[in-house]
Amino acid sequence: MRDDFRIHEWLVQPQLNIINSKDTTARIEPRVMEVLVYLANNADQVVTKDTLMQTIWGGRFVTEEVITTSIFELRRALGDDARNPRFIQTIPKKGYRLIAPVIFTEEEKPLGVENKSNEHSIAVSWRWWKAAAAGATVMVFLALIVLKTTDKNVEGVKTVHTISPQAIEAYTRGRELWARRNEDGLKKAIKEFEHAIQLDPNYALAYTGLADSYTLLETHNYLPRDEAGPEAKSAALTALQKDESLAEAHASIALVKHLYDWDWSGAEAEYKRAIALNSDYAMAHNWYSQYLLAAGRKDECLREIKIASDLDPRSLAIRMTAGLIYVRLRQYDHAAEEFRRANEIDPNNATAVKSLGYVYEKKLMFKEARAAYAKAAALAGMPAIKKDSELLLNQLSFVLNQKYVRPSYVAGIYARMGERDQAFHWLERAYQERDANLLFLKTDESWDSLRADPRFLSLEQRVMPAL
Repeated sequence: MRDDFRIHEWLVQPQLNIINSKDTTARIEPRVMEVLVYLANNADQVVTKDTLMQTIWGGRFVTEEVITTSIFELRRALGDDARNPRFIQTIPKKGYRLIAPVIFTEEEKPLGVENKSNEHSIAVSWRWWKAAAAGATVMVFLALIVLKTTDKNVEGVKTVHTISPQAIEAYTRGRELWARRNEDGLKKAIKEFEHAIQLDPNYALAYTGLADSYTLLETHNYLPRDEAGPEAKSAALTALQKDESLAEAHASIALVKHLYDWDWSGAEAEYKRAIALNSDYAMAHNWYSQYLLAAGRKDECLREIKIASDLDPRSLAIRMTAGLIYVRLRQYDHAAEEFRRANEIDPNNATAVKSLGYVYEKKLMFKEARAAYAKAAALAGMPAIKKDSELLLNQLSFVLNQKYVRPSYVAGIYARMGERDQAFHWLERAYQERDANLLFLKTDESWDSLRADPRFLSLEQRVMPAL
């Protein structure tokens, strides 16, 4: 039988998947309870994310988002604050530590037997936990979602919406596909998220996955803005409607407000709200760093991308963002290092290889740049380069290989060729189409040759009127 234990004011009852305080009782999903139990069994010790994955999920591949969501839900149930924790402390680049004192209670005794002491030391053997951990075979992450309503059957007990295990499996598969950042993976991810929603229409996280997939399809040039934008916005708003306290939902709508609405103040408010709700959500820090880069706030940008990298050092997306930030800050050595790390994470990612080639070009390492462009072309399914050609034309071939060609890309090519009037013609077209690349006018080196032109200053003021 599982022993109960106390953490500060909370009585934790693993067998019932319940935590109790003086005035509140909350149910916790079994998998999340196992995380809490493991942390308690290793109180005051750093427990790595890898250890949690291996112990709680039986070695099954899951994204780190599953771990951070579990910790977030525990903090929400316990009334904890990630920035000033009383219970669970985040150890950057490592994992988590339960810092609150843990007191274990004795196993329930038969009726008629006096229980002389109902508390004993943390050193008491947890026979039930070792057996449970060794025999764990359930592979589904059951998220805890505590609603602000009261259970009609049990007074004082918070209602918990238990997500369908099949829906959670579909969501997890979707996020794994989403993390690949290619067209096939993103479109398959959408199908998984839609399947999760079909299984459980109230599953807010699935809507965030849907929103983020459509956003990436547009930012990676696989869908035009007018097709992807409405889908992303609708899904993000639905996620917020389903669970306003969900950090992922606020991060998704922040991205929409920034990239599609060009609502600078609204986007920043949502990013801050997402981070306040769950400071361990690495993607919120990642996207906020891009916002800060676009706004020209260098120091804050570097702070946020470092937090994101510390939280999820194996994320391809975060490494790519870090590389892009350093490119736009003209710090090419740092950019090359980040893109190399991205290539180590996924050697077959054409965008990562192409980005490394671009940095080599900026560092005047033309032989390495040509090799990288050729490899990226092969990975993207483009014809191999038969002979050396201008790197500019190689870049143009990548642009034209996309399903949707941004006007800003064409403008950039004309700018590099010295065709200023043509560059501004295409920049104006980019503005009319709300091309998201214009959000980075302040830092994108593509426009360095145009910055002194009054037409560029006018464009910058229209894109970023409040900055």
